[in-house]
Amino acid sequence: MAKKFLKESIILSLVFLLGCAPTRVRPYAEKYKGPKKRIAVIDFEVKVPRAHRKIGSGMAEMLITALHETGEFVVVERKAIRDIIREQDLGEAGRVRKETASRIGDILGAQVLVRGAVTEFEEKVSRGGVGGVLLKKKTGAGLTTTTAYVACDIRMYDATTGVILEATTKEAKARSVGVILAGVLRTGNILGGGFSTKTPLGKATRGCIGEIVNAIVERMETVPWQAKIVKVSDGKVYINVGANAGIRKGEVFEVYRVGEELIDPDTGLSLGAEETYAGKIKIREAEKKYAIATILEGERFQRGDVVRIP
Repeated sequence: MAKKFLKESIILSLVFLLGCAPTRVRPYAEKYKGPKKRIAVIDFEVKVPRAHRKIGSGMAEMLITALHETGEFVVVERKAIRDIIREQDLGEAGRVRKETASRIGDILGAQVLVRGAVTEFEEKVSRGGVGGVLLKKKTGAGLTTTTAYVACDIRMYDATTGVILEATTKEAKARSVGVILAGVLRTGNILGGGFSTKTPLGKATRGCIGEIVNAIVERMETVPWQAKIVKVSDGKVYINVGANAGIRKGEVFEVYRVGEELIDPDTGLSLGAEETYAGKIKIREAEKKYAIATILEGERFQRGDVVRIP
């Protein structure tokens, strides 16, 4: 009798542990120590019927936090983005207009914009009886299996041209198993009913965000870091990034003069612009939001010149 009860207790314990097992997701990128690229995240559009609109802003907030945790990016404040977006329509079918992207890039200093759309956001619960298996005939028991699925379409835009750099879909699933008991143990103690593990929908959401972060980090590796000159005065060059963007005293950067923007006559989209090497600067002071450099090579630097890593 005691052995049977022990066996049943062990099996029941395993069921509880299975239900509480965490969902494993891919880890975020390792900490980055170089100059940080500036990125802006726009609130996600929600395309799931009957889903609450706040899901979009919530997932955008989660993405911002996750991007910050990578150590690779300075993420633009969402309120500042909203103020610009209110002034200019994002356009049809989720496309970011060049004018909007350019304003976010110029005013907020972002290199890349990220916009998402939640396309799947669901949770399902199924039940199955296990009475007579775990606790024999004197008890009724049932398993609840909860599965969740979240999917998002993600687009990354060049903040200067509005051109799509990347378009991808990321998804994640999560599953948990709980047990519902209603019966009496052999000792006569009432078990009662109603135990169930927490919903895995949050785990699936975070898993999806993790996949999005990995995709962004991978794509941003091909986007060169850059900053811009704010002003030049008395031999000192002021640039629009500082210590919070990973800029450190003693670092050397190259300066480029941007030429006329090239516009595709067929599409009207920007093809970029020619850049001419102008010289080198060395950081002498790194404040929180800006840095001051001395000129090592070149002359006639001006506001708007692009600063790059050699």
